[in-house]
Amino acid sequence: MIKTRIAILMTISITLLVPSLAPAQVLGPLLPRGTVEVGAQVRWVHRDLENIRSTMVVDQYDFSLPVRYGVSKYATLSAELFSADEGFHSLERDLRYYLIGIGLHALLWKNDDYILSAGAHYTESFIRDKTGSFFDLTHFSSTTILQLQRSFRRRKLDITVWGGPLLFYYNVRREAGNNYSEVSWGTTDIFGGALGLNLLFHDHYQFCYNIIYVDYYQPRIGFSYRF
Repeated sequence: MIKTRIAILMTISITLLVPSLAPAQVLGPLLPRGTVEVGAQVRWVHRDLENIRSTMVVDQYDFSLPVRYGVSKYATLSAELFSADEGFHSLERDLRYYLIGIGLHALLWKNDDYILSAGAHYTESFIRDKTGSFFDLTHFSSTTILQLQRSFRRRKLDITVWGGPLLFYYNVRREAGNNYSEVSWGTTDIFGGALGLNLLFHDHYQFCYNIIYVDYYQPRIGFSYRF
């Protein structure tokens, strides 16, 4: 029980100490019924955006506190919540970030070795200037994936390999105010794929690594505790 509490406190502390810089989704394998995972993850987002008049390149990273829950053997729910301060000294801006996300993975087919599932995830990140002198930004992202996974056990290590094609939308909106008009940029390319590896040690401690490719390679690394 003491080790469990220490692991949870360390996960939460690491996440709250580091600011979020972009939205993200909680991708991963389908969970067994009644399983709960709480973790900290860092993900890189590199996307090309455009509107009628201009283009934008998003090349950022984010930290988040994801929670995943196996509602039943057929579905896994996920959520993200985050808030932090960040100062961009080169821009002389004091900012505040708020991030919220939700997702669902559903079982489509299963045999002894493989599981096929479909997932949908949506995240919003609110970037607000605390000085009132600059514009505010809101990031929107959504991911839909068709995912094949396989799990096997080696001594006290559970290994899950998963991947599949996905659609990855990404939009940025500059909010109106302070002599700035509302402007939005969106993705032109949305088709891509994902490949991931989850390692579960002693039935509780998990390391995950995955890569999304849409426009560019975008790696994601995380640690979590499974109840």
